[in-house]
Amino acid sequence: MAVLDNDLLSLKMFRMLLQRHGAFDFLWDTRFPAVAVQSCIDRVSRPDVLLVDMALDGTTGIDVCHRIRQAVPDVRFVGVTAYDPAPYDDREHRDDLYAIVRKDDFTGLPRTIVDAYRAGSLASPDDDASDDATRHELSPRELEVLGHYADGRTTREIMDLMGLSKSTLWSYESRALSKLGARNRIEAVAKCVRLHLLP
Repeated sequence: MAVLDNDLLSLKMFRMLLQRHGAFDFLWDTRFPAVAVQSCIDRVSRPDVLLVDMALDGTTGIDVCHRIRQAVPDVRFVGVTAYDPAPYDDREHRDDLYAIVRKDDFTGLPRTIVDAYRAGSLASPDDDASDDATRHELSPRELEVLGHYADGRTTREIMDLMGLSKSTLWSYESRALSKLGARNRIEAVAKCVRLHLLP
């Protein structure tokens, strides 16, 4: 995921909040709409979810989302505002956004980001046969790592809890993602939750 907000303090707050959550792969943040648009268009730096401030210097978050949506159809957007989100409900192109959340909603914000990601990432019920094979391929340690991330633990907390080095933890996570056919940790956790693989 990535963040666009023209306020430096808000950027730092979002980075800290999202990195502490543990389930997010934090790609980048920027204060500049043009940088966000270019980074979303570029396949290498494209996030699955962009957290975007609604009030930016010289433009709005809705306008930025619409520009990105015209070039890239698969990025999902969560808007944030320090004010009441209701006035944005009737704005043109509001449908580019998955949701708008207040900046001080520290509980709802991570949940909304995960929901926005899941809205476009879960496999269809027709994948049950391959899912059944996956259930038997994941090792207990791989499932344990994903379970800790699902519980919101940070990488450092999981390393300490399981007595693992960062490279060993990364190895478990990487193998689990490969077996699940997941692009990143959030997708892997979402698939495990859907398959009831986690305790």
